[in-house]
Amino acid sequence: MQVSDLALFVADFDAPEVAPLLGNLQSALDNLVRIGLGYPSLNRESSTLSGGVAQRVKMVRHLGSSLTDLTYVFDEPTIGLHPRHVQNMNDLLLRLRDKGNTVLVAEHKPEMITIADRVVDLGPGAGQHGGTTGLHMHDVDILIALIDRLVDRGRTVIVIEHNLDVIARTDWVIDLGPGAGHDGGRVVFEGPPLALVEAEQSVTGQHLRKRLAR
Repeated sequence: MQVSDLALFVADFDAPEVAPLLGNLQSALDNLVRIGLGYPSLNRESSTLSGGVAQRVKMVRHLGSSLTDLTYVFDEPTIGLHPRHVQNMNDLLLRLRDKGNTVLVAEHKPEMITIADRVVDLGPGAGQHGGTTGLHMHDVDILIALIDRLVDRGRTVIVIEHNLDVIARTDWVIDLGPGAGHDGGRVVFEGPPLALVEAEQSVTGQHLRKRLAR
């Protein structure tokens, strides 16, 4: 059983004597599903979760806390997150802030940066030339250029990626979905990026269309 299955089970569970407990559990499960974490199985050990996933679980856990006036630090919590879940992630961060907390986020995604109350831009480069870990938007262009060089030399390069800028510049896209876990694994679309933009059945295509329209 995965998290989304348990969320459905709890929603149908009628036990008035433990209603407050079920309400808190339902809220936590629904929040996990909203930010793309409906797929992990319940018997999966937390130590096997990636850094980004572990941070998102932490975020949901603290949403249910009664403590306020805390400082939360998240380091690129959207790593590996599909574009459709980024807005839900933003909503959770704002809810943490609105509870009276300070939320610090190290992030490169423009969609995350635009909701910030204050931005601290570190740079101009990385390492000894700056202060920006992780992959900056400018670094994405450099990465794509390196991939293009490999392709130009006759290599085949297969990239597993959610970054829309990378997807937009591929030769061929295989979009798996429509969800994660047992709700995914099917080929939703296969073809060039411009055709993906017109594929109404693809959630990735819908977000790519919005990105290219900017």
